[in-house]
Amino acid sequence: MPEDSWSFANGTEEDSITPTGNKNLNEEADEISKKISFQLLSYFVLLQCGPLINHVGNSQLSKLLPPKSSSGKDLCTIGTEAEIISTPFGGLNPHVFFNSYSKGVISNISGPSNCWIVTDARCIPGSEGGPLFTVHQNKERQLSGIVAASLCWKNKEWVGLTLVCGIDSIGEALASCIKSSLSALDWHNLNALDPSHHSKSSVSQLTRTSVNKGPEGVNFLPYVVLVKVGRVWGSGYVIDTRKCLILTCSHVIKDASPSDPPIFIRAYNNSGLFKASVIYRQASQEINPFDLAVLRCPEVMRYLTPLKPPKIVPALIGQRIWVCGHAVFNTDLGLQPSLCAGVISKVVKVKDQDVMVQTTCAVHAGASGGPLIDNIGNLVGIVVCNTVDKGSNSTYPHINFSVPSTTFWPPVQHYLKTTDATMMGSLKVTDTLVKKIWALDTTLESEYAVKSKL
Repeated sequence: MPEDSWSFANGTEEDSITPTGNKNLNEEADEISKKISFQLLSYFVLLQCGPLINHVGNSQLSKLLPPKSSSGKDLCTIGTEAEIISTPFGGLNPHVFFNSYSKGVISNISGPSNCWIVTDARCIPGSEGGPLFTVHQNKERQLSGIVAASLCWKNKEWVGLTLVCGIDSIGEALASCIKSSLSALDWHNLNALDPSHHSKSSVSQLTRTSVNKGPEGVNFLPYVVLVKVGRVWGSGYVIDTRKCLILTCSHVIKDASPSDPPIFIRAYNNSGLFKASVIYRQASQEINPFDLAVLRCPEVMRYLTPLKPPKIVPALIGQRIWVCGHAVFNTDLGLQPSLCAGVISKVVKVKDQDVMVQTTCAVHAGASGGPLIDNIGNLVGIVVCNTVDKGSNSTYPHINFSVPSTTFWPPVQHYLKTTDATMMGSLKVTDTLVKKIWALDTTLESEYAVKSKL
């Protein structure tokens, strides 16, 4: 992560009133502090304290340690349920905050031995050093990492993800120091800390996910592709491998032309970039609520297992939901798509038809065009945007909007059956109320007002 794009919460000191004359000096000191904190992200301190066995039994503590295992279910993978136990705000008020609990999922991983982990589990400054546990199908928790940075900002926008260092990488670095300590716990898998026993994982090999399977028992993660036009990128979802079709957002490809810049597609396994053709998109000068486009890219399908079109289901308030897309991180890193979990917080209807889905998932720049997936892999919608307060220029990633799949799928399905793209024109919204809803128009109250019959 480039230092000039990112900043992290690095302390819990209380703010103080700064005299005007000292403002520049304090800003300079703050910049130095940020640079030092960035450089220290990969450093960990090993402390020796009193005997923990007096408080926690051998067997209870050893269950939390990561055993050496070749089984995929024991690995920290994208979509695995994650828990963090930490003390927000450090020692400011431990009586209130000590050992607070937070829950989310593993959003992304990379590096040798999964040393770099990102989770959407909530973290507050002061939580650094807290353990991250992954929860597996048998409900057992295993220590998978240590929180390195809580709140993250990119380009001065709050991201709200937590950066974690994988426990295997920490163990490898400290193996010579901690083997004797772990021997006292009667932990038999000490070889797991030996670097020679670890296979160095590359991004292209990290294909497992513990998220429930998608259609026909196939993981949906590989079918979330990168869509890139010049320096702009977004996400796309493969809806038919046989016909090589990808669903995305029109605004992602608004600058594309047949010659330059072209539209490029990349599969999840860093397959390389392949040119795509446009089957349908909104006119670039139009502002349309159902901001969708359909692309075709035969070359990228060679890297995917054949898949039938997804099952379409309606959005239900309170429903567990997943957003998947190539968000936040630069495309040059070659990462897998990131995954964030949440619930459907609102479904807006007009004339008994769903026109907008709002979720609590974290949606960031780059997620546009990615799928909204339910707990068993069915398609609920396509992500369009998050929310920005133009007054303060603040971004709210946890307030975001998607086009409901039940609304856009009929014309898409018609094209899949007939290859006739004319029906796609029905995605152009003419209803004034729907347009106002998507524009967050403050005059909506008059539209919804109950008219008196007296």
